[in-house]
Amino acid sequence: MKNKSTNKEAQLRVRLTPHQSFMLDEICKELDLTKSALIRYILD
Repeated sequence: MKNKSTNKEAQLRVRLTPHQSFMLDEICKELDLTKSALIRYILD
């Protein structure tokens, strides 16, 4: 039987301050990425 635990998706919910959200938006505009893509890249 195949171990499926490494294939499961996990959701991570965080709350950002308005300033943190603004800074993420600015970085994403600069790099032409979505917030999700940027955060996944940072976590990898």
